[in-house]
Order: sequence, then C-alpha cells, then structure tokens
Amino acid sequence: MAATFWAFPGQGSQEPGMGRRLAAAHVVAADVFDEASASLDIDMRALMWDSPASVLTRTENAQPAIVTLGEAARRVWHATDVVSSPQWVTGHSVGALGAAIAAGALSFRDGVHLARRRGELMSSTARACDVDIACHNGSRQIVLSGQREHLERVRQVLGSRARFLDVSHGFHSRLMDPVLGAWELCLRDTPIGAPHIPLLSSVTGHLLHTVDDVLHDLLVGVRAPVRWDIVTALAEDSSLDAVVFGNGEAFARMWRRSPGGLVSTVVDDRSVRGGAHAA
Repeated sequence: MAATFWAFPGQGSQEPGMGRRLAAAHVVAADVFDEASASLDIDMRALMWDSPASVLTRTENAQPAIVTLGEAARRVWHATDVVSSPQWVTGHSVGALGAAIAAGALSFRDGVHLARRRGELMSSTARACDVDIACHNGSRQIVLSGQREHLERVRQVLGSRARFLDVSHGFHSRLMDPVLGAWELCLRDTPIGAPHIPLLSSVTGHLLHTVDDVLHDLLVGVRAPVRWDIVTALAEDSSLDAVVFGNGEAFARMWRRSPGGLVSTVVDDRSVRGGAHAA
C-alpha cells in the first residue's frame, strides 16, 4: 500500500446505528464500546444504535459517539491489516481527539471522556456573534458559523450552493469564547503525553511534538477555524493516500474533487469483511 496518513472525521458524521456492524463482527470494536460505556457511565450501544437522530445529534452525545466509532474502526484496521505506520495522523474538529488517541497522546478512556465534556461545554454557549468562518475544507467548500438568523441571510445570498449542517451550535467561532477557560481546566486535569506517531494540527497545519503542543492545539481547536484545506494540500504534495476511521464519505467526496484527486480508504460499518473499503 502507498504511504498514508490517518484521518478522523468531526461532528456531522454521526448517524443512528453507527458502529453496530463493526462491533458485531470484531471483538476489538466491541471492546471499544465497553470501554466508552465504562468511562462515561453511559450505554454507548444504546446511544449510538437505538437513539433517534435528534438525540444522537446533540453535541454532548455526537462528539463521544464519533470518537468511539473512530477508535473502533482504527482497532479493526490494526487487527485485520498488516500495514506500516502512517506518515502522520490528523482529525477534523472533535476528530482531533481521535487523532490524539491514535497518536498515543491520550488513552481512549480519557479521550472519549474529553469528547463528552467538550460537547457539554460547546453546547452550553448562548452568546451572540455575527458570522465567522469555521472551516476551510477546500477551494470548493467553507463552513460558516454564527447565529442562525445571520446564517439564513447568507444562505439567501448564496442560494442552492449553501445548506445548514446538522449541528446544534456555532462551533469554531466567537460563540465558543466563554467555554475556553473551563475546557482548558479539563485538558490540564487529563493525562496527555507526547505523540508516538506524528500528529498534524488541522488548525495550523504544523506537526505537534510535545505535551504543550497537543494541549494548546486541543484548547484552541474549539474556537479556531479548521484548516482542512491545509491538510489536503500537505497530503497531495507528499503523494499520500488517506485512511479514514469512521463515517468518512464526506471526506472522500471532497478529496475526489480536489486538484490532486487524493485517494482514500474508509474504515466503517461497511468494512466488516475486509477491514476497509475504497471511497
């Protein structure tokens, strides 16, 4: 297989039933659900498989669910494929926690606990702002964040090219400023180590080498725009292929339209036989 990087999706990739087939087919994936449930004192199988979309989409539920699926998929990939280590690992928004787990900077139990707390804090904001750029996903896609009435005006201008994402709050914007202090305390109370695999920031496009690097990146990641365009450009310049852990079809579609036509392999519920599928 060609040289790769690993990627973890962010919020918006959640869907009811996520991870059910992986857990049924692979003990290593089922173990992840057990660990997540024990860490959070929540039945993650019930939350992810039996809850209606309206419940799963709540930020405090979606974020730990996404991290859980990403780790379950990564362990299936590790157990079923003999591959070399990636050149680097990265994550989109809350996917940065999945990436930090994969890079060895966080234990899974600590990482999924942070995902739950991150979601709780981010969903508690109610401050007003106009519109900020939340994500630079590429030359053909940006994500705006802010109050819905302001975003509605933008959508009226852009017409059919714009749509609302299935998220509850204005992430990666000034709306997140009030929770930064509490989020920093959560991070400083969590054991964080230096990455064992190169960890790429999707905020700056820089490699994170130290504990302080990782802590700062996770801290500002709730407020700063996601620069996924930088991640894509670095991968294409280095002639890397992607392995996506979790519901990564949005990445795959985006990358197929990128100038370099980045090749991706997605590990998700459709991968139960061979461990992955091309996207």
